[in-house]
Amino acid sequence: MIDAFETDVRIDPDAVFFTFVDEAGTETAYTYRYTRLVAAALARRLASMGVREGQMLAVDLPNCPEFIFFTLACAYGGITMVALNHRLSATEKQARMLDLGRHGRVACQVDEDRARQLVGAARQVQRSVGEVIAAIMGTPRRERAIMGEHADHVHDTVHFAERAAHLFANSVQPQVIFASGSSGRAKQVPLSWMQLSGASRALNEALAGEDMVAWQDSLPLGTASSPLPPRPGRVLWQLCIPLYNIDGFQTLVRAVYGMHSLRLYARFDAEQVLYDARVKGATHIGVRDRMMQDLLTVEEWRCDLDPEARSRLAAYRCILLCNRTLNPLTLDRASDLDARMFASYGMAETAGPIACTRITPAFRGGMRLLKGYEVRIVDAQPTGFGQLAVRGPGVFDGYLNANAAFTVDRYFMTGDAAVAYDDLIFIDGRSVNIPLFRMQ
Repeated sequence: MIDAFETDVRIDPDAVFFTFVDEAGTETAYTYRYTRLVAAALARRLASMGVREGQMLAVDLPNCPEFIFFTLACAYGGITMVALNHRLSATEKQARMLDLGRHGRVACQVDEDRARQLVGAARQVQRSVGEVIAAIMGTPRRERAIMGEHADHVHDTVHFAERAAHLFANSVQPQVIFASGSSGRAKQVPLSWMQLSGASRALNEALAGEDMVAWQDSLPLGTASSPLPPRPGRVLWQLCIPLYNIDGFQTLVRAVYGMHSLRLYARFDAEQVLYDARVKGATHIGVRDRMMQDLLTVEEWRCDLDPEARSRLAAYRCILLCNRTLNPLTLDRASDLDARMFASYGMAETAGPIACTRITPAFRGGMRLLKGYEVRIVDAQPTGFGQLAVRGPGVFDGYLNANAAFTVDRYFMTGDAAVAYDDLIFIDGRSVNIPLFRMQ
């Protein structure tokens, strides 16, 4: 993760890594260089607070810049980050923390107040980066500065980041733990950066394999209601799913490994998201079914009011559906608006999607396995459906607080019913009758 991020910084340090859109719609852009310095300074601050390599740091945050800073800071410092479901009650979060404590030391828990205390200065992008680092570090004024107090802070932080990147390894030890179950005792899913990066690269490769040039050539050259086609290779993800969820978190990881830009939203607003797709040139978005329905409703109203308007959903290269089941009604409505959608299947235990397929007129529920993944159908019935077992680059090694079911040759038993054909998998409930689409 950090070795890839440091490479991104070296290639184009002043390019925008992510733009945060807050509750009021105000935008703040953060460059690769700025993000690197803030995250590295935060890692140094955590070390000074006694958070050591291999210990756990629990992050209880909504979508915000601080979540990204803490993710990178943990990677720089070799700290295991625990992503808590921010929407749970205080009692439920406390139960998860007690459960985590049985498997290692939780050195620090960061909520919104603690995040503002530690790294709130990072939002003040108008200040010099040296001042921001000094505020994050909480460092007293030096008696003797070599290059100047703020310049020394920057130099020391750059040196720390470079050293951390040199020492960083995609080890098999858990670096991120997802404890975001909605109720009851959540199964704690530990993932290494090797597993997270492997899963992200596989999906990036699958999406990049689409014939983007042919798709762009089919678009108009730009009108008042549609943007110019994005230049080949440029990717701008809209990150609306919570970062504490595997699908939101992996959008961040994919952005690092693909050197893609991000637009991070504090809350999901369908009109804001669609406006950005047209004006900002957003190319990719991951959504849940409910979010997709909101996007469709807004766009249907718009097209009803102006029959000449071109669908803003048609401007996306990829609308990634992150549900484990597909809604035929959603697919039917989306086809009327020429939405370029991709079905996917995955979970936290697999570090996100293991299969993904573009929804076309030929789609009947089968999803193509991503590179490196293998599946087996255990105890298949006469219909061909049985228990889906999978292994591959993103598959975890087992829960921290529960027993996971694996076959003798280490295929993870997902608990879902499926049938496999060649390199396609059909999940029970996904073989829906899709109407003929008008997509090109």
